[in-house]
Amino acid sequence: MQVEDAYPTANDGFQIEFLRWGGGRNFANNASSSSSSSSPSSRAPENVVILLHGWSGGPEYFQFCMQTLKHNEKTCYLAPRLRGHGCKDDAKGKFHIARLAKDVHDLIQWLKKKQICAENQQFSFVGTSMGASVIWCFVELFGESEVKNYTFVDQAPLQNVRSDWCLGSTGCFDEVSLKNLQSAVLKGPDLSEFADGNERACVAEGSNFKCEKEVKMCTLSCKPEALAELMADHTNLDWRPLVGSLEKPALVAVGEKTQIFPWKGVAYVGSLMKNAQTMVCKDCGHWLYLEQPGLFGFALSNFISTSESGESQGQILLHRREIGRLSVRRRLAGTL
Repeated sequence: MQVEDAYPTANDGFQIEFLRWGGGRNFANNASSSSSSSSPSSRAPENVVILLHGWSGGPEYFQFCMQTLKHNEKTCYLAPRLRGHGCKDDAKGKFHIARLAKDVHDLIQWLKKKQICAENQQFSFVGTSMGASVIWCFVELFGESEVKNYTFVDQAPLQNVRSDWCLGSTGCFDEVSLKNLQSAVLKGPDLSEFADGNERACVAEGSNFKCEKEVKMCTLSCKPEALAELMADHTNLDWRPLVGSLEKPALVAVGEKTQIFPWKGVAYVGSLMKNAQTMVCKDCGHWLYLEQPGLFGFALSNFISTSESGESQGQILLHRREIGRLSVRRRLAGTL
């Protein structure tokens, strides 16, 4: 893992921070270079993966699954720290999903400007929880031309309850529950109490899994006011129409014992898409990539290396006993 010194800057002057795994020396050399060459080095990575963490998290969440992979110059993993989550410029930031999506776009333009990747590079996008919402917003704003494939981790396409939707969040699903959650992050004197409760909710119920201290530190580094603003925007966004229109291949990862959503609400993302595989991770919760980093790392790297745009996969990787329950997965979500 390397923390970059030559950070990109968003169009409003906000410094975009990120962690990197893989990509080789060429990445570091180009990132620090002021060269204006029109073409990337022949040693530029073939695959560039953008990892987007969830609400109240941080890019450090990915280090555990990244440690299970053998990295090389061909594939580069980048995990930006989303605004409001411990960035040095958080004091002057704006906090809503569209702003985060624009930050991702600005990061990509910086990668191309630095010749770290080709001008026509397509990226693999990985979004865990709210990170998936950022990806959906990115596509709504900028289209799929820069997308190679997607991985969506334990996020329903809508958190709030609607007349045609009952598979959203179990903890933040209307105005009252939103205010309760906002009060929890704003009560002070810090986010320690909230972080402990968040961990209990995000791992599988009854699990003996205990997060590393780096996980809690990510939450403690967040700006409480930013978390409150982000959740107010995030929880009310309905991505079902957009998800149903996506063309590029996707892997949808679901925690079998997730406490944040009904697991069918997350699996519904895969059923909406034209070209998706859905993987239900046994005995895992919302933080399945932390609870089973080796499993998630293997599934992610395998999917990224084998999926091809336009390939019709349509595969759903569920426990055998559940396949029948989702056999008519294009019904209205509220009737599943």
